[in-house]
Amino acid sequence: MLNHHENSAALSSVPAGAPAAGNRIHELFAGQAIRTPSTIAVEADGKGISYADLNAQADRLAAELRALGVGANSRVAICATRSIEMVAAVLGILKARAGYVALDPSYPAERLAYILQDSSPTVVVTHEALRSLLPVTGVPVICLDQPRAASVQAAPTNAGGSGSDSLAYLLYTSGSTGQPKGVIMPHGPLINLMAWQQRTLPLTPGDRVLQFAPLSFDVSFQEIATTLAEGGTLVLINDDLRRDPEGLLDCLIARKIHRLYLPFVALQGLAEAAVSTVRLPSTLKDIITAGEQLQVSDALRAFFKQLPGVHLHNHYGPTETHVVTAFTLPDDPATWPTLPPIGFPIDHTTLHLLDAARKPVAVGAVGELFISGAAVAQGYWNRDDLTNDRFLSDPLINGQRMYRTGDLAQVRPDGAVDFLGRADNQVKIRGHRVELGEVESALRKHAAIKDCAVAILPHGNDKMLVAYLVLRQSPGPSAEELRLFLLTSLPEPMVPARYVPIAQLPLTPSGKLDRRALPAPDLVAAPDSTPRTPYSNDLEKMIAAAWTQAIGHTNFGATDVFFDAGGTSLLMAQVQRRLRSDLGRDLPITLLFQFPTIRQLAAQLIEKTAAVTAAPSGITDRAALQREALAKRQAAMRPKKP
Repeated sequence: MLNHHENSAALSSVPAGAPAAGNRIHELFAGQAIRTPSTIAVEADGKGISYADLNAQADRLAAELRALGVGANSRVAICATRSIEMVAAVLGILKARAGYVALDPSYPAERLAYILQDSSPTVVVTHEALRSLLPVTGVPVICLDQPRAASVQAAPTNAGGSGSDSLAYLLYTSGSTGQPKGVIMPHGPLINLMAWQQRTLPLTPGDRVLQFAPLSFDVSFQEIATTLAEGGTLVLINDDLRRDPEGLLDCLIARKIHRLYLPFVALQGLAEAAVSTVRLPSTLKDIITAGEQLQVSDALRAFFKQLPGVHLHNHYGPTETHVVTAFTLPDDPATWPTLPPIGFPIDHTTLHLLDAARKPVAVGAVGELFISGAAVAQGYWNRDDLTNDRFLSDPLINGQRMYRTGDLAQVRPDGAVDFLGRADNQVKIRGHRVELGEVESALRKHAAIKDCAVAILPHGNDKMLVAYLVLRQSPGPSAEELRLFLLTSLPEPMVPARYVPIAQLPLTPSGKLDRRALPAPDLVAAPDSTPRTPYSNDLEKMIAAAWTQAIGHTNFGATDVFFDAGGTSLLMAQVQRRLRSDLGRDLPITLLFQFPTIRQLAAQLIEKTAAVTAAPSGITDRAALQREALAKRQAAMRPKKP
């Protein structure tokens, strides 16, 4: 039942009964393993494991962890590739009564070291091939791909432990002070989420769910736990497929996926790939998007129009609460608004829209969104200052805690909530939460930068971070130098795409940074006046034409980096589709990431062509085909004579 609190913008969702208490996530999985022991629980790399075998594998790891001193509310760090062993490790950590700390293998070494130091895990779980990524800390390490000790006995499925208040995971998000902060999430809020989803969007036995999100992103929990608690099959993919919209589309079709969780940018790329190639994942039933604001594009409408019966669900919730609202879009995509609402609160969750004095605003008025009830996490690990600032006593409901999101919202007359953006300096880039302060802190560590500010700007269907730099001397470092410098400490989505030198940062009368007064960079012109390296062959010209179509300008040379020229991950997918068409051959998107300049990519394509060609004449033939394709493309782009 959805309740409006008088005439104020406060909403609560309270179905019959109290939130589930005393349950733990792994117990729901263990119960399902008893009911459907022979059903395939997880598929990865062409292999599958049954519920019974996955449960036994998790039990063995839990016993090994306990033998190393892991107990209630211990932290166990996990750095793993997408694999059956990764899923078994998550379950095994929970069965050992501990919480998992996700270490993304793609993170820079500095970030991994900080998270390990800050979380103080009792044990680290990883693969042998990933050990070199982690600092030597003296903490015991278990390698998932090594044989388990013969003396380790499988633990009882529900061996002792804490209840719903015990730690489930510790996930680190971007921090405004320059360091990531760990969110302490217990079992209770997650059990509430799982119960709500099972009530409102249950899986049908045999449904296949794609596992898309990295373990460091909270949506991965929703993918894994809700699937394995209901008897579905979790299908894992590698990171290459995650980046490749056409490869992802092929995967959905070949593996007969029924449910899919995607951030908006990835969903947009999938829709464009499906519409342009006229191939559809016909087995899909539900697509759930979260992590950033959903924007309905023409490609999205066209995609869903060709998939009648497939429902699009818009979920919202910060890491500090996980999902707290949901909205299912109507059946007719033609009626979808450009910015759909984030919807209605989930079970046992209350939303408050409050003004600066923490008083409720009226329906239709803009307020800051506060989340109260069963969904709220415990706080931040080792950060009482931040916890006290963001996790507060609910002034409207005695005995409840609420989380201050920093998001602006308003309530529609029908009770649906509209998301209106951030009230602070936190943004989302391709589903990743980014604190501008953390990016600025990393930039200030460069010896050539005296001061800086980072802002976010719209860039087509994506967003782009722009760094404004006050340099110690001119000329300053190149964009590529700054990008490589930042990649040593920041994940790729947090690295700015543009760098704009300015004489000084604009300030408000009170002496604070005035972000609204930062000059808008010319997104069409190149970021600097450095002479561009000319193209040396037709293949480079063909790649440049694909860049131009995607990015929207021509002011780049053969050695410019795609992201420095204004490119984004979404635009790279457009380049991939164009080049696949022009070249008439498969082109993995990972190749574009690995070789981000026109010259590097052209050389790699020629090398790969030579490797599969029986004679040198094959290269000549390929070049002729490329010239022919380029000529056709150029002819099509010329204005037609009247």
